[in-house]
Amino acid sequence: RRRNRRNVKRLAIFARAPVYGRVKTRLAKDIGKQAALAAHRELLARTMDNLGAPNDAFKAELWLDGHCPEMRAWQRRMPVRRQPEGDLGARMLAAFAGGASVVVGCDVPPLGTGYVASALDALGNADLVLGPVEDGGYCLIGMNEPRPELFADIPWSTDAVLAETIKAARRLSVVLLETLWDVDVAADLQRWRAMQQARRAEAVGAVGR
Repeated sequence: RRRNRRNVKRLAIFARAPVYGRVKTRLAKDIGKQAALAAHRELLARTMDNLGAPNDAFKAELWLDGHCPEMRAWQRRMPVRRQPEGDLGARMLAAFAGGASVVVGCDVPPLGTGYVASALDALGNADLVLGPVEDGGYCLIGMNEPRPELFADIPWSTDAVLAETIKAARRLSVVLLETLWDVDVAADLQRWRAMQQARRAEAVGAVGR
């Protein structure tokens, strides 16, 4: 039975606009700016395809940092919003103030609809849900109402992001989801390519059975 559409939550996909030299700067040091831009485009497309399909649990919005020509085409698939000025914390807080229940990144190959659904389910009994990543940050944050204290004085882009966010949430009930991984450096990109290859092989094997 379909859920009441009023109960469908909003998911904000946070991404930098695919602009040469502005995306995946750590990865670009390993593989070059053009290849890093191509990887970013591929990751963003994958995230939009996986999380943007219609479903009864959440509705995705794309929150872009910057401008790109693709915005008009993307608007035909899902709402596209511009991230406001400020650091990452201020921009994520704006998404929650704008009605989002969950914010995710666009560069996490294992992240799919089931992971987001788990976060939304957990919000039924928790104030805060976090999806950790292996490098000490998080790829998902969910809450039922904006909580500015979770975004103040966090050392963004360091391995202390998750720990400091949990520390700031000491008065809240917190659920940690399964730890995933994101694509930051060449080794992560190789890991993603291996995952893609394994899934293609599995699909071919399933067809052959």
